[in-house]
Order: sequence, then C-alpha cells, then structure tokens
Amino acid sequence: MADGETSLGNRDPEAVHDATDKTDAQKLDAIVEKYADKIPRPLGRFIRWLRKPELGWLRLGAGILFVLFGFVGFLPILGFWMVPLGLIILAQDSKWLQRPTLKAITWLERKLAK
Repeated sequence: MADGETSLGNRDPEAVHDATDKTDAQKLDAIVEKYADKIPRPLGRFIRWLRKPELGWLRLGAGILFVLFGFVGFLPILGFWMVPLGLIILAQDSKWLQRPTLKAITWLERKLAK
C-alpha cells in the first residue's frame, strides 16, 4: 500500500493534511472523509464503501441518478440535496469536475460559517 493510503485505496486524511502541495483529488478526499465522520455511522460506512476504486461504474450510475432525481426535488422523498451529493460522487472519477466541486464546497462552507 502506498504511503498515505487506507485499505480502501483512498487517501488517509491525516496524510493529506500533511502535504503542502495537495491535488484537487486529495482536497476533495479530505472533505468527503471529514463529512463521512460527522454523519451517522451506517451512512458514513456506505460512503466509504462506495468510494472504493473498483466501484467506478456504480459511482457513475449513482452520481448521475442523484443529479437527475435532484432536479425533480419538488417531488416527495426526492430533493434538491441530491444534486450536490451526485456531483461529489461523480467528481471522484472525473478530474474535470473535481476543481469546480471543490470550489463550490469551499464557498458553501464559508457561507454557512458566517
């Protein structure tokens, strides 16, 4: 296993924080891990499971469905909350989506902190 990786193939948040020159993927991994620790344990375990490298096709399908169902968020059970979650899921495998997703999360965190 490479230095700073967990058994799931994801980057260890502690190792990510130690790096001075973090990539967008590492920053996004650290944010997802931070929130996975704050949510209820079963959901956190599910998120960590879904982030396994070998589940790329499942993440692609889940991410697209979350975004699509999020656009009909006015319906019962479905909600607009599904769009950002879908984008975060898709960003793990899409380098072009990592930076905009990271900027959006950072902006939202700053707004909510005020």
